[in-house]
Amino acid sequence: MTGRRNQVLAFLLYALAALPVLAQTQGSHAVPVIFDTDIGGDIDDALALAAIHALESRAECKLLAVTVSKNNAWAAPLTDALNTFYGRGGIPIGMIHNAPESPDRYGRAISEGSRYPHDLVNVNEAPHAVDLLRRTLAAERFWQWGARRGALLRDGFF
Repeated sequence: MTGRRNQVLAFLLYALAALPVLAQTQGSHAVPVIFDTDIGGDIDDALALAAIHALESRAECKLLAVTVSKNNAWAAPLTDALNTFYGRGGIPIGMIHNAPESPDRYGRAISEGSRYPHDLVNVNEAPHAVDLLRRTLAAERFWQWGARRGALLRDGFF
């Protein structure tokens, strides 16, 4: 558990330290961000997503998409519920499909309940994560030389 806690702290420190620096290089423009996560089963991914939403509320980043790298029926609806909670329910969510199913400790309770509204209720409605990444990167000119710079933040399986 200590190793996982250190990973979470390292991610949060990176997100809080790196994004403002990148934002300064862009003037007053927010840094475009794609977040890849293995959400569900533990709390670190929800906390990382909350930190990203806090940075977006401060206009330091712009969350373009979230990709989920964990095959779990509740992961995409959970992500949508969290995005909706922060007032950003329209953020696209991509999902891996046809991978071994992963357990989830709290995603089902949040996804099935009515306390946290969300639109994405069936994981099969989410596009494949790779397709969403390709579309988002192409649409935002994410990596082109001289164009806006972005950050692909990763929390989960390495």
